[in-house]
Amino acid sequence: MPPSPSEKSIKAVRAIWDKVAQPGPDGKKYISFANRNDLVYLFCTGFVDETRHTLHDWVDSFKDSLQENGSYKVNEAQWMNKAQFRYSGPTGQPFDPMQLRNGTWTEQEMEAMIKTHLLPAVYFSEKELRAIWNEAKETFYIKGSYQVTPEVKKDLRMMIDMYPSPAQVRAIGLAEARAQMSGKMGSGFATGPAQSQVAAQRLADLLGNSVGKK
Repeated sequence: MPPSPSEKSIKAVRAIWDKVAQPGPDGKKYISFANRNDLVYLFCTGFVDETRHTLHDWVDSFKDSLQENGSYKVNEAQWMNKAQFRYSGPTGQPFDPMQLRNGTWTEQEMEAMIKTHLLPAVYFSEKELRAIWNEAKETFYIKGSYQVTPEVKKDLRMMIDMYPSPAQVRAIGLAEARAQMSGKMGSGFATGPAQSQVAAQRLADLLGNSVGKK
């Protein structure tokens, strides 16, 4: 059996229900989703603990809410059951490649950065990221070492902004909230639906037609 959801997760899911649920034609309250991409979007933006649940698990849990037109109508019991998927762990700092050191990097130093910082910040699998990296590094891998410049860092930042992992999105959201509370303009990271929806669409495509169907 899956572990019981934390009290924090239950409270968070309950708060969403209280704020979002709307009465349906039968007088009962529901949370509605237009289509499967809305569910994928929630996954991409860090709602789900991706270390314990796959995207397929998450979308598949909505089968009993799927309507004939492809939308989802979730009743209270069904929604509260989603507390088991809710992420409730610690949220770290978003990875900002603009803070990387300029200059020469050894293979070992770059490998450590990729595994520790870059890979957790993007939603690509390690195989996908390695393929992208091997092609891109031709422009800054010279005679056995990497030459990290402001332009290289900007390219890394752009990739992360466009294809953030759920963990990176959670971290950015927290950084944005903290910046606003302190009266600052913002965290400086790209936020909002544009970047997350790009990732959501790609993940929805990866799902194919095997999930979310009756």
